[in-house]
Amino acid sequence: MATENEQELYGYGLCHVHAMAAVRLHGGGFLIVTDPEEIVWHHPEDADLDQVAVVHVFSVHDTPAGPVARDVFGDRPVDVAAEEARERYGCYIVEAEQTEDPDDLTALVDSDGACERPLDAFTEADILEAMALDSVTRPFVLPEVAPAFD
Repeated sequence: MATENEQELYGYGLCHVHAMAAVRLHGGGFLIVTDPEEIVWHHPEDADLDQVAVVHVFSVHDTPAGPVARDVFGDRPVDVAAEEARERYGCYIVEAEQTEDPDDLTALVDSDGACERPLDAFTEADILEAMALDSVTRPFVLPEVAPAFD
């Protein structure tokens, strides 16, 4: 199980780095959970381009028992991950998008200053550091037996 410091860092700020590290190590994709009611940046001309808050990012991996969503708190079936994030982070409503493309995730990173993006910038060193975490490297707990991590 992740340390308290790891849970704070990768559960409440750098979840996208944890997800990138896990996908780089194990393959897979991402489950990006957003709060459509919290706008972090309004596009001056097109509301469809507004940036909504990212609640949490999970890595998603295929296992023999089905797809697993992984974060610093553990593994769970993909179909319950968004609801778990809604409850953990106190959101009224969430939306979830699953993608295999890392560019869909990096497009949400605040790195160019053109508009406020919902995810903090990170470096290659940050990903490499996360790749050494037990919560990234451990074997997958299959969905049928995945405990709820608190």
